[in-house]
Amino acid sequence: MRWLVALFIACASEPTPPPERPVPKPVPGKETDASLVPPSVLEAYRIEGAIGIGPDDVDKSRMVDRGLHRVIATTKLCLSVTGEVSSVETVRSSGLPTYDRKIRKRISEWRYKPFEINGSPAPVCTIVTIIYNQ
Repeated sequence: MRWLVALFIACASEPTPPPERPVPKPVPGKETDASLVPPSVLEAYRIEGAIGIGPDDVDKSRMVDRGLHRVIATTKLCLSVTGEVSSVETVRSSGLPTYDRKIRKRISEWRYKPFEINGSPAPVCTIVTIIYNQ
């Protein structure tokens, strides 16, 4: 496998201000005031938990039996004001129910620093996509 890495350096006469943090959007249909943030933003707050979640051997065999080389699962992850995982829901199934349960369980074990909006801890949600290639 070959990797291509490119580095671009921009020169400016004045310092460039840091990029603004995306403004979280309210999650529709939620009884809480949770805001939806991009996964890349919330990732900076994760302090514990592995992101590599693979299927067990039984599900790997099921993938082979079905001729699948890749499965994709999408989950919605919500955090409380304390940074604890408050909910994990499957948005798009991998097609392997036991693998979906494993993903939800592992994500529910992740730990985060509290997310802040305007300097105050706030509940937030994001979308997490797990892609497994065999």
